[in-house]
Amino acid sequence: MTKWAKYGKIYNAKWEEDEDLKNWIRPAVGDKTRAFCRFCKCEIRAHRSDLNSHAATSKHKRNSDRHSSCQTIALNDVGAKRTRKSKDNVMETELQEPGEYAVQIDCNSSALTVDQLQELQLEMFHDLRDALPPQAVSNLVKLWLNEDIPSFDFGGMVVGNETKCAHLFMKSTGFLSGVPFFEAVFKELGCKVSWCIDEGDYINLNRKSKIKIGAVEGPCRRILLGERTALNCLARTSGITTLAQTYQEIVKGKEWKGCVAGTRKTTPGFRLVEKYALLVAGIDTHRYNLSTMVMLKDNHINAAGSIQQAVQKAKAAAGFSVKIEVECSSLFDGLEAARAGADIVMFDNFTSQVSSIISNLSCKQRFWSQTLNNLSVLSYL
Repeated sequence: MTKWAKYGKIYNAKWEEDEDLKNWIRPAVGDKTRAFCRFCKCEIRAHRSDLNSHAATSKHKRNSDRHSSCQTIALNDVGAKRTRKSKDNVMETELQEPGEYAVQIDCNSSALTVDQLQELQLEMFHDLRDALPPQAVSNLVKLWLNEDIPSFDFGGMVVGNETKCAHLFMKSTGFLSGVPFFEAVFKELGCKVSWCIDEGDYINLNRKSKIKIGAVEGPCRRILLGERTALNCLARTSGITTLAQTYQEIVKGKEWKGCVAGTRKTTPGFRLVEKYALLVAGIDTHRYNLSTMVMLKDNHINAAGSIQQAVQKAKAAAGFSVKIEVECSSLFDGLEAARAGADIVMFDNFTSQVSSIISNLSCKQRFWSQTLNNLSVLSYL
């Protein structure tokens, strides 16, 4: 075997510094003889000639153009720069706050560019997993594993502790989400997880039955011990993120500039995971629990006697730092809630025609217009 042939069969980490390759090449998980294209979501033989041939394909060029279609932003310690016309039609440069910039990107990007959006967001902000309390994730994982294997693992005894590598495949088109929880399951069991793609990436199978997205390495019985728990979590979070992005695309298609948000109608014991899936999708999480915001529904109002009395009692108890939201079934109730000092008014189960009328009213209040689904839509009236 020649020196070049031997070299060509092993992935070379220096390729990641090559100007022609670094934007798309990665090592394939669990196989040193192959490379992974993050644009095309496919594996290529780890040989420079094969990589060059792949880069020259029309498919790769299309995917490369799509990934580079995001505008390059000049970032600094505060935010991003943008240009705009002044009143005198002179182009000026102004500083854009990071939060404002993220919302602008989110409103103007399609699902096809969500992977670039994720990269831009992570350049300006910390990884989303930094928002997760480590002890909360650890406690959840222990609870899940104790539920699945409370006593003897007889199946594990059969396979033993020989080190194995299990490959993870995605079998449906959609977004990858729930990576921190998947990793936490196997960390608890002493296994190592590696990924071909990033959380938030959109995977289009393109008539393929499946695409490899990662791998788990460790003692065989421990891999099998956490397999079902980890897969259940990853499948559910990825499904939520994908569905939430569908709603996001619907409102973008209507050129609506509001905010899609999730409700508190989550699976008991699984709220942290499901709310995290919304964050990956770029969806507002609304309130996380009863303590983060006061929501006064019809039962609260009936028990208190009126909207005015309910809002006053809530303000006296919660103080200035907690927002108060009032669920209303009519425009009259909404105006009463606004006059009473509610921070947010939510119109419940209104038809699109009525919501359109309300949205055209001249008010300075912020209203929620809740759909029949488990997502709420924020509009500014």
